[in-house]
Amino acid sequence: MKRGRPRKITPYLNGKTYCARFKAHHGQQLNRSLKTSNLVNAEILCKELELLCINPKAQTSLEAQAIYFKDKKYKSERTSQDTFQELSKLQTEVKLLKEQIEILKPYKDKYEALIQDKEIRQLKNFKSLPNFKKVFDEYETAIQHLAGKGDDHLSLLKGLGDYCELWSKKIGQIETKTIYKFLDFYSTNKKVMTAGEFILKQASNPPERWNRARRKLHRFFKWLSVKYNIDNVVTRVETKKEKVKESIQWHSLEEVQEELKHHNEYWKAIIGMMCFAGLSAHEVRGLTKEDLTEKYISVHPTKDRQIKSGNRIRQVNIHKTHLAPLLKDYKPREDSKFLFPSSVAGSEMWLGDTFSVHFRKILKNKNINALSLRRTFGSLLIRSGKTSAEVAAAMGNTEIMVRKHYARLLGCEIDINF
Repeated sequence: MKRGRPRKITPYLNGKTYCARFKAHHGQQLNRSLKTSNLVNAEILCKELELLCINPKAQTSLEAQAIYFKDKKYKSERTSQDTFQELSKLQTEVKLLKEQIEILKPYKDKYEALIQDKEIRQLKNFKSLPNFKKVFDEYETAIQHLAGKGDDHLSLLKGLGDYCELWSKKIGQIETKTIYKFLDFYSTNKKVMTAGEFILKQASNPPERWNRARRKLHRFFKWLSVKYNIDNVVTRVETKKEKVKESIQWHSLEEVQEELKHHNEYWKAIIGMMCFAGLSAHEVRGLTKEDLTEKYISVHPTKDRQIKSGNRIRQVNIHKTHLAPLLKDYKPREDSKFLFPSSVAGSEMWLGDTFSVHFRKILKNKNINALSLRRTFGSLLIRSGKTSAEVAAAMGNTEIMVRKHYARLLGCEIDINF
């Protein structure tokens, strides 16, 4: 009896994966998963399975043989084959991949056409949006869900309209070059109102840092992209890489001791907290009496403290030689919960930047400031042989930050002796 034409093996979808039914060379009916969710790959595997059903020793891809023989049997048979057979299989696989690339070329052209069509539709939506003023009202209601300091976001966007004269333009007309222009201007200038006149001048303390303003703009345009299905142009505005300074500002113990001679116990204790415990101005002004013990200082965020991030939560030992005597001489007020209550802010707590302003005024050495005192603490630790992990734990920084700013101080002090 003549043997009939072998039945064509066709894939079918089972869930997200393609499977195939076929009759093996020994007559057993099999139903196997093709282990792919791609129809093109499934059809190629089915053609190879047809060859294996006729001749199990046919040269096919490794995937097809694994499906036909099952993994365990396939592995045992594969070990008995010589190097030339393996090379032949790899050559066959490369040939099949080239054929698959040719099959996928039309799909690539179709995909690019769809992407272009989508961009055109997004552009139309983008250009049809109203002016800035009309968008602000809607954005203001959603701002509290986007960030804790929503007012800053709104003022920044209004500043974008003020500086770049975009109030009369549609949002769809904003391009990346406009964002770059605004960020450069916004981070170096400030507006001053004198006698009813609007003046823009170079600012010693600009309203926002470049990258911080960019993040706020990114949040606004992200909201726009979700709300109106448009492109977020700020995603293409790269962050501004800060130039690494050649050295950091720090002071010797002699400089600090000389400065301490000119102050009373209140300011001596504050300077000591910064220089010998590494606390920032924000952390010092928010300390309470409960944060201070005989051995250490606790630094953790509360509503009265303005700490930049959770990384600053820490406990710092009190230096017995330099800091302990300063704290022992200082007697805090009994009617205040704060360790360093304000005498000028109109309340027991220092408000806003009043602490920094008064601290700069009382210093005799104008090269010294709160940040340079904190960096003095870091430099003293790194010079005393502490590891970057230990310095990071004491200062509330990351190890990367410590290595970036403080480790290079030791370059000229290392004894290079091979």
